[in-house]
Amino acid sequence: MKRLKNIFRASALGLAIVTASAATAFAHGASNWPFLKETQSWNEALQGDNIEYKRFGHSHSFDQKRPLGRHSYAVQIETGYPEIGGLILSPYRSPLAVIERHGEAAAQILFRSSSNISSRNISTHYVKRFDGSYSWLYNPYNPLMRSLFENADVVSLSMNIMKKGSQENQFSGGFIDDPGEIVNAWNFWNNSRAIMVWSAGNSGLDGAIDLERQDALHPAMADTMVRIGEAMKVSDKKTDEIRVYINPISSRAGVSLVTANPFSTGFSYRYKKEKEALLRSMEKIYTARDRKTGKPYKAIFAERLKTTPLKQVQKCHPAFDTASFAGKEFLLNDMVLRREHPEKIRQAFMSCIVEAAAYLKKFDWIDEDGFIGGLAGSSFSGPEGAGYIVGMHERYPHLSEHVLVAAALIAAEPVTHIWSPDEKHKSVQYRDNGRGLPHNDREAGFGYLSSDAYKQTVTEMAQMLDDNPALKTQETWAMSQSMTYQDISSHFSDEDLKQKEYIDHALPVFSDITALRTNLIINFGGTAEDVPEKISLISPSGAVVELSPSKLEGPRMEYSLASTDGFFGNHTKGTWKIRVPDPLRYKIKRAELWIAGVEKGGLIDSYLEQKIGPVSSPVKKPAIQEKRQPLP
Repeated sequence: MKRLKNIFRASALGLAIVTASAATAFAHGASNWPFLKETQSWNEALQGDNIEYKRFGHSHSFDQKRPLGRHSYAVQIETGYPEIGGLILSPYRSPLAVIERHGEAAAQILFRSSSNISSRNISTHYVKRFDGSYSWLYNPYNPLMRSLFENADVVSLSMNIMKKGSQENQFSGGFIDDPGEIVNAWNFWNNSRAIMVWSAGNSGLDGAIDLERQDALHPAMADTMVRIGEAMKVSDKKTDEIRVYINPISSRAGVSLVTANPFSTGFSYRYKKEKEALLRSMEKIYTARDRKTGKPYKAIFAERLKTTPLKQVQKCHPAFDTASFAGKEFLLNDMVLRREHPEKIRQAFMSCIVEAAAYLKKFDWIDEDGFIGGLAGSSFSGPEGAGYIVGMHERYPHLSEHVLVAAALIAAEPVTHIWSPDEKHKSVQYRDNGRGLPHNDREAGFGYLSSDAYKQTVTEMAQMLDDNPALKTQETWAMSQSMTYQDISSHFSDEDLKQKEYIDHALPVFSDITALRTNLIINFGGTAEDVPEKISLISPSGAVVELSPSKLEGPRMEYSLASTDGFFGNHTKGTWKIRVPDPLRYKIKRAELWIAGVEKGGLIDSYLEQKIGPVSSPVKKPAIQEKRQPLP
């Protein structure tokens, strides 16, 4: 469904555009690497000198017959929001985030990863946005966003698409409010050929265990979205053997796969800004204007101070009580005086952050040159995996975006354990995904993807296609019947329903394709509280994936969404089932499946058959505890 010529990856917000040429090695993750050009906006990047950028037209002009460019393109999405949030919008909240070069580190990882696997240089432009807004990425009507997703090859995003939190109170936030917007999102991704690589995010000490509720955003309908969690390479204390573990903080429910955080394999980077760079970037922010309101950030800062508690402004440094910096005494002044002099507060806060940068140099994980090792987070494993994909796209541009995504899911290998500092590592349980692939929807997806395994898989698939061009297949889709369900309360008493742990709702699919991503659209017909924490989607083969659908947000929002690539490779024809718990409380009124994939019998099917065998009979009964039978 995509022809995107770029790659994104998010975690803060900004961007890095990547093109390809011939190989160059990086030394120690140096910050002044020749392929990094910092710009202010996507618009500025499009106006660069490189003639290759000219295809990124600002207007929506997609041509299905557009020839492939000479080079592949990857885009790293980042933002200046941490700096704005820490320095202006919430000056007390994240001063250390102002010092970080998160987006630049992610962009370099993407460049390094893609260059290593492809043996060609990927020239990366890092674009940082200082407007504090990333809503354009979620807005399919925004022309810059459309231009990006319809021209890039890979888009790597570190911003989360899911929301982690209490499943009783978590609300989705997005642009899909009604059936019309669902259709619009589907059409958007039909026209886009991007592979979207989304970092899973880092939330909680055991974030891999709980399911996450999706946002009702148009990327949820993306057919070639790869959501990447974090794996760690750790040396076994007894044997010195290097083992791969899932990081429970950064591998979360709904991931497609996990890749190694490059910091765990020796990569280092000058991640913290030095004093001069800090001062320049902070002045740059304060002199800019907010795009939404048109107000200077200086004015926004002054307004924010009026409602910011004194104690929150005071503690702007990790060692505030012992630190010495210009303006510290002023921060301790009377609240009224402080609010009447926002410029003095600004100068004091900037001095405080500069002092914090010097303070951090004292830690042993930062060497004498300011390079940092050992950082964690899917912000870095995401662009690592994105680099694999865009690198192999550069090597084999005739392979479709669907094949490149399929190769990643096939090449991933099960990871046996989740890391725990006490070395009581929890084992990861996999089950058949309905096409003979091990899959875990809570912690690991299809498992760990290494560059070697991915390179080998893509190379083999490219060779198969070269040997038999007839295996080239077209993208396609399958939809279930749009089902309307009766209120079962009219057939059973409340007492009877209390005895039932779940009810299965049938969704017949008559088209037979090879599934890539499965999207579920449900009308629960109630309030946000009437959307369950989790449901199960069951394929005709009997495979099960647990999902946590988006919650309703306001009266306009009619449908909840859930999306998974867990059924990758399944043939779609047959009766699918939605298993909903607590049928007395949660009632489905309408539901539909929209399955993105490719025609049967093509390259993906043939490769799976060669590696795994033909499509088999239904899988064994999944390991789900069920005390009672579903309703007939």
